Amino acid sequence: MKIAAAVVALTHATEDMDMINCWPANENAPHCGCQMIRRDRNMINKKCVLNFDEEAVLGEDNIAMISVASSFTFPDTGSIDDSSLPDNRFVWTGFEGLSHENLHDIVWFFRPDVCPNYEIEQDYPVVNLTFFQNGGGLVFDECQDIDEQWLNDSLPLLGNFNYDIARSHQSYNLPIYGMESGQTALVSIESHHADWDLTENFVSVRNVTAHHGHGVDSDETECDAEFTFTLNDHLGVLEYVNFYLCEDPTVSGAASPGDYFYNVPSSWTSSAQV
Repeated sequence: MKIAAAVVALTHATEDMDMINCWPANENAPHCGCQMIRRDRNMINKKCVLNFDEEAVLGEDNIAMISVASSFTFPDTGSIDDSSLPDNRFVWTGFEGLSHENLHDIVWFFRPDVCPNYEIEQDYPVVNLTFFQNGGGLVFDECQDIDEQWLNDSLPLLGNFNYDIARSHQSYNLPIYGMESGQTALVSIESHHADWDLTENFVSVRNVTAHHGHGVDSDETECDAEFTFTLNDHLGVLEYVNFYLCEDPTVSGAASPGDYFYNVPSSWTSSAQV
């Protein structure tokens, strides 16, 4: 999920100084949002928590997506230790050799109906992007040492999704960390909505594939939100599964619903369970 300003910012994220930069919506890109770069927080073998103030985001479920580069998320399971979309809380960790050390590159987008638009007058409540740009509206405390048992019980974890709804093709490469040889995981793909189980928020995928040596139980032509992934043998620390959204014109043959109109999957609600 990108707009031009975000693409440039993300490209040079490792070069930029610590900062928060926000951008409004416009007629071509309806999602406003912000990027925060911090070098005073280390995610590796830590539990990091970012809390958004409900009043600042105008209630729950108004964050359309959030991406923490190279992170592995603790998805929304209903536990007070995990992420929670209704509470605007996001929880993640990092692993040696796979995640940034002392660098957090965080991008989030708000839903269009709460976004200010610099091209039109708006007489209804919108998020105050200046407030966020000045460091308000969120709490990002020091990342804490992680409880090893809790981490082991949470495995496997899915890596950060790469969002891009500003283009027609919707193909995703999903990282999976923490599986053992011979294990089979049920992977559930969900959208970034607090009520992701509702029909209008349902995400369906197809053409699911995995690297050679692994097994995927999924009908190539069938649209579903679940599939199983079997790790027949370790080929590396990190495993990957690739899939397409059923809405993708590459696999559906139908016309694209249009940029910014895809119901995209989320690493904060999707999960893998063995």
